[in-house]
Amino acid sequence: IDGKHISETVIRTINPQLIDSISVIKKEITIEDKKYCGQLYLKMKDNYKPKIISLTDLKTKYTEQSNTPLIFMIDDEIVKSDYSNFFVDEKYILKMEIQNIVDEKEHLNVNIIRLITKTKENIGKANEIRIRGVDSAMLN
Repeated sequence: IDGKHISETVIRTINPQLIDSISVIKKEITIEDKKYCGQLYLKMKDNYKPKIISLTDLKTKYTEQSNTPLIFMIDDEIVKSDYSNFFVDEKYILKMEIQNIVDEKEHLNVNIIRLITKTKENIGKANEIRIRGVDSAMLN
């Protein structure tokens, strides 16, 4: 991104509206002893600089440290990678929800950190007003 080597994981949280151009180089390359078949070059629009952060650093920055196991989700999809090597654009995160799930019977205690990105759909849902229940005054 803009000339800096970034893990492919960050692409899930880059705002596509802020990408100026994408080019693909189909040439084998080795980075840190791992072979790749090519590279994607993303040039961001001049007024945007992504703020890249690992999920581990994001957790440290915004939550209290605990030894409780945790699961990260991005837009309802579970992240199945090493959180230290999974990077996101912090500027494209709309909301971070933290839920603790405890089940004594199953000996379960896990935190779920759900990142909601600034997609058009997620912003629309965040701005919805929901009215639940039925009030007898509303029926008249």
